[in-house]
Amino acid sequence: MKAHVRLWPVAIVTTAVLSMAVATASAGKLRFTGSTFRWVTNSSGMTFGALAVSCPVTLEGSFHSSSFIKREQLLLGYVTRGILPGASCTGGSATVLTETLPWHVTYERFTGTLPAITEIALQVHGAAFNISAMQITCLYQSTEAKPWSVKLERETGIGTIMRVLYQALPKIPRKSGSILCAESSEISGTASMTLLESLTSVILSLIA
Repeated sequence: MKAHVRLWPVAIVTTAVLSMAVATASAGKLRFTGSTFRWVTNSSGMTFGALAVSCPVTLEGSFHSSSFIKREQLLLGYVTRGILPGASCTGGSATVLTETLPWHVTYERFTGTLPAITEIALQVHGAAFNISAMQITCLYQSTEAKPWSVKLERETGIGTIMRVLYQALPKIPRKSGSILCAESSEISGTASMTLLESLTSVILSLIA
């Protein structure tokens, strides 16, 4: 007895392929629930590795639009305010160099397989912190060539941003300071992300 081989009609195969293409194309943009943000460090604070100083830091800002295309180096918005209560630091003190604000925030890439994005990588250009410890003061500032790397961890179900990761590497270059200052410093830590003037979590979704 000959085995019967089922041949799928060309129309069915073509429809399946097109459906997959449409599903991929529909994830052409990303959208935040809101156009403002607040990043608040956790209890460990933000750590400035060169002088081993840790401080609670709040950064606030806005996006040009709540939705954007996934294009490398796209300018998303600005950090417009930095709050750093120096008295709460451990190991020394630190301040945000407010005259350098606003800092530019750009999109770099996403991690995961569409539509299940697990995180997006951002870069912050111009971020400047003055760090002091052991009678040494050092100013570190990210640049276009050496930006500060930040990642937003995303829950793949609803899409809630679970936390902000300030990346230890690459290090931020020294702008000025004592000859005892290291040429660059890690600026690392984790933070929560909410809408500005709210405790509402931010959701990142994919749209057509």
